[in-house]
Amino acid sequence: MRPQSNRVNFAEHTVFVGLVGTLMIVPLPFGADRPWAWSLLAVLVGALIFLWGIIVSVSRTHQTASLRPIFPALMMFTLVLIWVGIQSWEGTPTAWHNDLWRVAGEALGANLATTISVDAEHTRTGLMRLLTYGGVFLLSFQLCGTPARAERMVRLVLAATLIYAIYGIIVELAGIDRVLWYPKKGVGDYHVLSSTFLSRNNYASYGGLGLICALTILFKPAMRKGDMEVSWRFATQAVIEYLFARTWIMIVAASILFASILMTQSRAGVAVVVLGVSTFLGLIAMTRKRRRFIFAGGAAILVFASAIFGIGGGGTIDRMSILPGAASERYTVYERTIEGIKDAPYVGTGSGSFAQVFPMYRSEDSAPFKRAHNTYLENALELGVPATAILMLALLWILVICFAALRHYGRRANIPCMGLAITALVAAHSLVDYTMTVPAIAATYAALLGVACSQALHLARPPAITEERRNF
Repeated sequence: MRPQSNRVNFAEHTVFVGLVGTLMIVPLPFGADRPWAWSLLAVLVGALIFLWGIIVSVSRTHQTASLRPIFPALMMFTLVLIWVGIQSWEGTPTAWHNDLWRVAGEALGANLATTISVDAEHTRTGLMRLLTYGGVFLLSFQLCGTPARAERMVRLVLAATLIYAIYGIIVELAGIDRVLWYPKKGVGDYHVLSSTFLSRNNYASYGGLGLICALTILFKPAMRKGDMEVSWRFATQAVIEYLFARTWIMIVAASILFASILMTQSRAGVAVVVLGVSTFLGLIAMTRKRRRFIFAGGAAILVFASAIFGIGGGGTIDRMSILPGAASERYTVYERTIEGIKDAPYVGTGSGSFAQVFPMYRSEDSAPFKRAHNTYLENALELGVPATAILMLALLWILVICFAALRHYGRRANIPCMGLAITALVAAHSLVDYTMTVPAIAATYAALLGVACSQALHLARPPAITEERRNF
């Protein structure tokens, strides 16, 4: 039994390494925001799930994480997947099909095969991408059930974001206006950092995920017993020693990531990162009975971040002056998108069809947007309001599990706090941008959320009573 167990453990470790490797390389090809890149991501994730399935089916002793606590979320997500598949199916009632097919058929004088979706091929691609993100979440949830494996995942994701941050900083300081080997297309993206992403706003979200990972490691329970049980003076000294002597590597990593985010000059990106960090500090304070460490540490981070912002945040401040004009253009897009939602509120226009549908609603003088710059409105237009609501409820179920873990004082609730903080970041950014439609960000977020949910359930389980504890 022992050789078989060793083989199973090796195979599981191989899947874990494969998942981490996939997450590390997926931002490289433009954030995987190209058909060949997200298709390759889907193939890699599918292969890892297949290998994991073989491990589970072959081994008799291998223990998998129970899916019962997240079963409602899985069922709701499955319903959304089924609905996206129905949108691209020709067998649905004709009354559900989009009117564009009738108009096209009359113009061509032919009987076209019609579907709910305006573009069935794009909808099938959307289904594949949703399956990919769900697969990343499940793999992370299954593989990161132990605290050691979960922390290793967070550290490796942090390492990946740090590599792309350093690359972006070097390229920007060298004055190279290219994304990898391609010249930057958007005039507004010149002389700003975007690393390997096509948009600086998208990189700001990705860097923000890494920054919160750094804070997660920084604020794990590692203070010496008694450090916080004395006066404020000695508590502050203990915090300074902890932050700058014992965890200086995380301080350096967080500083590099924050500096790279500032160099994007993304107004929304900087704002949502600040929101995510603030959410993490507020939540982690809830998990500590003695909050002096959190308050003193938060004050130190605030002072340090303010210094970095004062040095490199001038470009972001300058861009605040053009905020009203940019906001008015976005509001116009939102209004037109809402008009499209009203035309098909229940069945939608098909996942991934925004770029094909929006030209029908935009005014002649408005820019040809390919994204709604509001993920919620875009999903409501493409999936329909009911399916979008179900998808949000599935996510909410996972977040409730993470939030419930905060009541376990001092039992490594920093990773569930991370899950809530990164959700606050991407949820806020999704109000004004399309950050979650970028596969690298969506896959990284799904992996970190899977880690957070797994650790939240781990905290909820009472620790095993060992013989040593009985004697004690």
